[in-house]
Amino acid sequence: MNRLIDSTIIITCLSLVAVSSLTVPAQAADIVHDAEYYILEAQNGERWAAEDGVLEKKLAELRAKHGTPPNIIHVMWDDTSFGDVGIPAINKIRGFETPNLNRIAEEGIMFTRMYTEVGCTPSRAAVLTGRLAVRNGMYVIGFPVEYSGIRAEEVTAAEVLSEAGYATAFYGKAHLGDIEQSYMYNQGFDEALFAIYNQVFSLWNEVGEGANAVLGLKEEMLVPDPYKLDGSFVPKGFVGYLEGKKGEPGLEWRDTSKEAYDALDPERWEAASLREITSALVDLLVQLRTYWRIYQPDDWMFVHRNGTDSLPVGTVQKIFYQARDKAGIRKRGGIHSLRHAFATHLLEAGVDIHTIQKLLGHRSIHSTLRYFHLAQVKLLGTRSPLDLLEQVPTPEE
Repeated sequence: MNRLIDSTIIITCLSLVAVSSLTVPAQAADIVHDAEYYILEAQNGERWAAEDGVLEKKLAELRAKHGTPPNIIHVMWDDTSFGDVGIPAINKIRGFETPNLNRIAEEGIMFTRMYTEVGCTPSRAAVLTGRLAVRNGMYVIGFPVEYSGIRAEEVTAAEVLSEAGYATAFYGKAHLGDIEQSYMYNQGFDEALFAIYNQVFSLWNEVGEGANAVLGLKEEMLVPDPYKLDGSFVPKGFVGYLEGKKGEPGLEWRDTSKEAYDALDPERWEAASLREITSALVDLLVQLRTYWRIYQPDDWMFVHRNGTDSLPVGTVQKIFYQARDKAGIRKRGGIHSLRHAFATHLLEAGVDIHTIQKLLGHRSIHSTLRYFHLAQVKLLGTRSPLDLLEQVPTPEE
């Protein structure tokens, strides 16, 4: 593995390590490898040496041109089977294509032998330290709260690169422990914004509790426990994200809500507005189910503070206006516009007008017709009956 560290830029492929360079990395001392490495070295040593020569020449050219060796960007993600990216034939078997990553593999180096265990924590520890999980101790995938992590004594790639003059940074999922010495800004990185655990935050919240994905995490959502004696020593929360710089105390970044989980990678959500809307609707449904389970309303879904009547119209309107303003909608209109939107979406989804009339509770079809506001795309997509006629062939045909 030493030769790889000395002479290649590894793009493995949700953590992102970005480093900018200042000086040429120093040569490390000889490393004692596992037995299989020496077998591979005997089989491929001459070819490795030739490749190293080409790479060293390329690095020297880059340094002469830019004054520094090239930057290194290491992108890593989880839960991808072998060959899902980089190998077009397996792309076809899996039913999707990754042409850009395949091109990177074609133009660079694709590694098809691996030593580390399957799992995010051992894989990340192996990349960071160059050591197997049985040696660095990071073979358990951690969940809140674990009270353990990668040791301060481990030598990481960030520390090696720092000694060689690189500026290092870590952004994304670390998942290498929740003790001080395991934090990325204490493991050689000049700055870091990272998740301590993994993507459980997408479920370890009120939404997940309401959907029974987790049980007991949000005690306020549960019915009172008559057998509970004392909760003084039961953890009520945990830290999910940290940001900090080398040699300085870190700060907690936001909280452990799903909103914070989504905000850690905002670009992903900017390009997925439809998925956001769908997720919001699912979250709303889960919250409604949780509300129903806890309060068991009878006549009215949402009850007046007196416990019997429905919510006042003014209260509902106030909630609507607050939601409208929070969403940044500047168009005028009251809560009744929701009925217009409901009818319009049903129509554009192909629901017949008489069904919509029943759903809206109208006695007369004329009342239903007043609600329809066709979207521009619907109008533009309407074809004239004349367009359906077969084209008359020209004499040349």
